[in-house]
Amino acid sequence: MARRVALLLLWMMLAVPAAAGEPALSGRFEQGGLVLGSGAAGADLRLDGRRLRVDDRGYFIFGFTRDAKPVARLTAAWPDGRRWRRDLEIARRQYKIQRIDGLPPKMVTPPQAVIDRIRRENKAIKTARMHDSPAAFFQGGWQWPAIGVITGVYGSQRIL
Repeated sequence: MARRVALLLLWMMLAVPAAAGEPALSGRFEQGGLVLGSGAAGADLRLDGRRLRVDDRGYFIFGFTRDAKPVARLTAAWPDGRRWRRDLEIARRQYKIQRIDGLPPKMVTPPQAVIDRIRRENKAIKTARMHDSPAAFFQGGWQWPAIGVITGVYGSQRIL
């Protein structure tokens, strides 16, 4: 998987985005999937109405949520008046659900001090996620955050 992403990123860095017409899309059109694109330089690009950042060479990236609806609409509008639209069919994905029984009650229903800390941390996470940068970091490739056992993947759930 990591090798495929690296090859895809290399292709995107070397490919010349189309000056006109349809942006090129590559990735997984499924719940939790990631899509890389090119060919939208100067466009106002939107996914279901939400603006996507496009770098000055026309590259962009977006993902689908865990519970994405079956169809997402991608639109582009260029300053010269050209418009483009594509409805993307999003495949449903089966996620692993892990049920954990027998935990101590304080792990299932934490004390108020822990709940307060969780709320503070969630607020800090939300603030960090609101940061928007023009840098196209995704073009630099991907690295595993840590080496070791993978205990969960995007979208998986643990029910205590």
